[in-house]
Amino acid sequence: MLADAMSYAPYLYTPFIGIYGEKTMVDTGLLTVSFFDKALEPKELVEIPGTSHVSLDDIAKDVGRAVAAMDVYSGNKAGLTLDQARGTAHDARSFSPAWAV
Repeated sequence: MLADAMSYAPYLYTPFIGIYGEKTMVDTGLLTVSFFDKALEPKELVEIPGTSHVSLDDIAKDVGRAVAAMDVYSGNKAGLTLDQARGTAHDARSFSPAWAV
């Protein structure tokens, strides 16, 4: 029997960041948002403007924006202040999720 990832979301006890591209809301982005809704705290949801599922994997500029979001989020979960976390991000200015403002 195959496992459904959504059924495991409520049991995720580690910090979770869901990152999806703005252009993915008709397909894979919906899965990310659905998983996020079911996951426990701490969690964060980040939409990268102007990107698609493929560009977040294959276009260096878009990959960098996703990595920057992960850097800031993981810095926050490591007990850093937002300013310290921003200082460790590769390019934190290229995206602006609500928690990074």
